[in-house]
Amino acid sequence: MVRISLLLLFLIQFSQSYCQTLIRGKVTAPSSIPAGIRVNLVAENGSGGSHYSFTDAKGMFLFSGVSHGNYTLLFQSLAYKSLSRSIHLNSDTLELSIELEESSIQLQEVYVAPKKFIRAGRDTIELDAKNYLQGEERTVEDLLRKIPGMQISENGTIKVGNKEIEKVMVEGDDLFGKGYKLLTQNLTVHPIEKVQVLQRYSNNKHLKGVEHSEKIALNLTLKSESKSQWVGSIDAAASVIPTEFYNAQANLMNFGKKTKYYLLGSANNNGLETLRGIDHLILSQDPNEPGQVGLQVSTPSLLENKPSLNEFDPQRSNFNNDKLLSFNGIFSPRKDLKIKWLGFGNSKKNIFVRRSLSEYAIEDVKFTNHEDLHYTNSDINYFSKIEMQYDPSKNSTITYIGTLGNIKANDIGELTFNGIGSLETIKKRSLLSNHLLSYTQKLAERAVLVSSFRWIRQRSPINYAVDQYLYGDLFEAEGIKADSIKNVWQDTENNVDYYGMITELVKRDAKGNPFSASIAHEITFRGFNSAFYLMNGSGETYRPKDFFNRLNFEEHNTALSAQYTWKSRRLELTPSITARLLHSTLQDKLAPQAQSSINKLWSPKATILWRTHSKGELRSEVSYQMNMSQSALDVLPNFVYKGNRTFSSGLKENPILDIFSVNAVYTLGKMTDKLYTILSGGYSQQFDYIGQQQELNPDYNRNNLVLFKNRTLTYFNAQLNYFVAGIKGNIRLTADGQLANYQTQVKGLPPLPIQTAVYQVSLDYRSVWESPFNIFTGLQFYNSILRNGSTRSVVQSKFEANINARLSKKIRTSLKNELYRFEKGQYSPGQYYLFSDFSLQYFILKKMQLELTAKNIFNVDTFTQSVLSDSHQSTQSYALRPRQVMLGLNLSF
Repeated sequence: MVRISLLLLFLIQFSQSYCQTLIRGKVTAPSSIPAGIRVNLVAENGSGGSHYSFTDAKGMFLFSGVSHGNYTLLFQSLAYKSLSRSIHLNSDTLELSIELEESSIQLQEVYVAPKKFIRAGRDTIELDAKNYLQGEERTVEDLLRKIPGMQISENGTIKVGNKEIEKVMVEGDDLFGKGYKLLTQNLTVHPIEKVQVLQRYSNNKHLKGVEHSEKIALNLTLKSESKSQWVGSIDAAASVIPTEFYNAQANLMNFGKKTKYYLLGSANNNGLETLRGIDHLILSQDPNEPGQVGLQVSTPSLLENKPSLNEFDPQRSNFNNDKLLSFNGIFSPRKDLKIKWLGFGNSKKNIFVRRSLSEYAIEDVKFTNHEDLHYTNSDINYFSKIEMQYDPSKNSTITYIGTLGNIKANDIGELTFNGIGSLETIKKRSLLSNHLLSYTQKLAERAVLVSSFRWIRQRSPINYAVDQYLYGDLFEAEGIKADSIKNVWQDTENNVDYYGMITELVKRDAKGNPFSASIAHEITFRGFNSAFYLMNGSGETYRPKDFFNRLNFEEHNTALSAQYTWKSRRLELTPSITARLLHSTLQDKLAPQAQSSINKLWSPKATILWRTHSKGELRSEVSYQMNMSQSALDVLPNFVYKGNRTFSSGLKENPILDIFSVNAVYTLGKMTDKLYTILSGGYSQQFDYIGQQQELNPDYNRNNLVLFKNRTLTYFNAQLNYFVAGIKGNIRLTADGQLANYQTQVKGLPPLPIQTAVYQVSLDYRSVWESPFNIFTGLQFYNSILRNGSTRSVVQSKFEANINARLSKKIRTSLKNELYRFEKGQYSPGQYYLFSDFSLQYFILKKMQLELTAKNIFNVDTFTQSVLSDSHQSTQSYALRPRQVMLGLNLSF
């Protein structure tokens, strides 16, 4: 009976929240329509709080859900005189008509930057693309790099301030979501007229103005002559010195009202990877989106062997042969139906050559390993995605997103290890099917219900083989003699099946404060089978006892989440909590019985936003999270081969891993201001975390995962963007660092405390002169320190100087210089590397140009850097692409 009463009370309150009282009105002025006027609604007795709104393009404003009583309306704007109006609300609807008087003010200082920002709306910043073009830009990414306040990483991730953007749209429509890099790294810049920065963006149109959004998106608008017709570009280039390199690319798009097409084809072997950083496109990764479930569900990666060169252009060491064909379209056959199609096929071949020297020195464990590796990776990728949006009514939408992916990878590694040659082969397959069905219902003006169901299925088998035995005495205990083994291989099955559903309510209360609550249930099945084999010269096969796995890992997860934001004029407080009931079953098929556990996990969080003044705000977050590992590799009962002569086994059970974290971000100014600064820092402590117990041997490493306590991480970041009028340029200062304390263990020794520290400072200047000559200069310092009983460090710096010049109306040139310096240390000599690239463009017509480019003018053939790890320090040298001179033609239409 008590439960029924509580349910009735909840339903009454729920229904009352939608019986809204309205105050609406129209604001007029003698000679204009007052759009964007701030309207404050203040209760005279102080009990009703304060609300605010803005007039729309017609001068209209609206308040809903207001209690009866006496109020004061305040109208404020720089262009009009402030006005105060007292009202008495005693009915469901109150209609008002307000007339404002125009006003003029004298500004003490007016700052006009040569690169104009135009605020097109309260949440939109608009930039004219031509103000940032200096002549050498080819793609949209090249353009965005020139805009102050935007940062683009090496793989193409775009950030505005310290926030990664959600998507890049063209004329308001999106094709790639967070896989926008496929667009920005290939779409020609010529048809782009403006770049719009959309703040407080909502991916779901029904959630606009309802959800508490901090998302940012970009929208590219096209020139009038480029709309509703076929436009694009063609690039073709071939090398003169040497003669075997080429680059060919074609972009074609037509963005009309009902249909939109974007087609891309490219082929090259000049080091440029056609698909970079597209994990967001293939996987489902939208953690801040209401109604999302099944985030980052995939099979764990295994046997990865890719070059890692910190702060270094990967194109210089990438010997490749890439081909890509992509067809994408948006179709609107009816007003209530929109269909999006994305598909690409890609074949690529990448080669890298690496020579490494690794020195191990932990107490009495001391040895040195030499490796020469010539590695060839050949991939064939097929991926397709279809999205359908149907609106059964004005206030509801049904969305289906389905993706299919097929990846085939064949890797061949020619390895010489301590003078012994071998040939490794790895064959990988990945079949991915990911389907999301969601339904959005707008219950009221400020209340939306989102329900979703997702199904994911992925199969990733891996076959590894090597024609040489390299593991010393590892298997002698089982009577296997090392000198009798001729071949080694491992077969792996790596599978995941996922089913998840969620229902989430997003609303704003009578005071405009956002609230959300959700309930979700997820079921995950993971299977991991591996078997390691040895074969002698007679064809006899051995399967070592502790080197095969037959594991099934099943999870049932039910989660309840709630979040509420309390807002005042300068302060926002957002507490949230997620409670989960996790039932997991770990079945080792080689063990007599399965392990089963039921755990209650809590994850509270609180966020505080304080607007210190008109241009500054401080945001701080405190959280505590309880999680359990979702990777099958963390709970493997036996060893699996992970490459580089390393075997690893997991924990015998799946423990609860909890972490406490606190961070703060202070922002001064906006990207439209002369001074734009972001300061951030944080601290986290993992009370329980998974670490390694290593058995180090010159011929192999055998690692057991173990549980350690109290891993800490402290970090900071500072960004300062400043436009200096005297030298007409933007200066950016960036400083960041992190300090980590944790433990590792070498077998036979007590746990070893590890401390790592990484610091980086960079200063750069980009001119915005209106002359034919512009420059970019940058200076960066990097320092990495590791303490594990002794102290080791790597210190390097980089100086960059780029020059762009317009020699005449038809001739443009650019010179790019990079100087790397490595300080002399205990394990490496001091070294300098200078790279120079040159380009000369001759415009035959306005949209046709010849281009001569020279890469790596000084023909630097190797690049060497030091890498620190817990147990050793290595010096790695990579072979670089030779000097190449290319002659090409670029045509835009």
